[in-house]
Amino acid sequence: MEAKQKLSPVLAPKRGSETSQAENNAPSLVPIYVPESKIEKHLAKRVNMLDVLVTIIVGPEEKSYAIHKGLLCMYSQYIKAALSNDCIESKALAFRLDEETPKTFDHFVNWLYSQRVVPKGESLEEMTWMSLVQLYVLADRRTCTALKNDVMDSLVTKVVKGNETINCDSIVYIWKNTPSLSKLRLFAVDCQAYCGQLVEFANGVGNREELPLDYVFDLLAKYYQLTEKKCNLMKDFEKLGFSKAYHEVVKDSDC
Repeated sequence: MEAKQKLSPVLAPKRGSETSQAENNAPSLVPIYVPESKIEKHLAKRVNMLDVLVTIIVGPEEKSYAIHKGLLCMYSQYIKAALSNDCIESKALAFRLDEETPKTFDHFVNWLYSQRVVPKGESLEEMTWMSLVQLYVLADRRTCTALKNDVMDSLVTKVVKGNETINCDSIVYIWKNTPSLSKLRLFAVDCQAYCGQLVEFANGVGNREELPLDYVFDLLAKYYQLTEKKCNLMKDFEKLGFSKAYHEVVKDSDC
């Protein structure tokens, strides 16, 4: 299990600038492409969450975000635990996330306020495999189960509706940044195996030495298993993906 990241204190924003800074950082609050029941549930919870602001400094670029503490604590158990500690960081309501990048954290903030993985004005086709995978990994590091499940739904849709398969760079990133039992690893194996285009995939790999051996062995084993059963591969993958087989259980305290 990945060790908890040490939080470094930074100066909290001045009270007079909190409102304007929050407005500048918060995306549109009108979700789209989300089931109506989920929107209502999210908005009902948000009423009492827009309280004090937390300053988060992200990445080596040190981009600053002012985000409502209630939302952060509701969706990220990692941040909730960090802010609950009796330490300088929690009292200052400010800390750093040096491992993350502003680009990926922008997507996290967008989802936090809108419950939408794909930003308003963009389409799922415009989001790269890597951007979705990096968002999932961020959610995994920050114990944000609801976001992980939403990203997974987008990944499944990208395969089923967009007729795409995961690329080599994303696979390498997944194996470097996730634990062995990660649902994202399971998806990466199944995605390629069910698509049944192993020859095309092998020919498209640039540097084969970078491809994780565990992934190769798991992929071949899965593909052999599927061909033995003579499955209707893509239809079976669609049923599997949309049955939430790659989801994790969201506790009440998680969302």
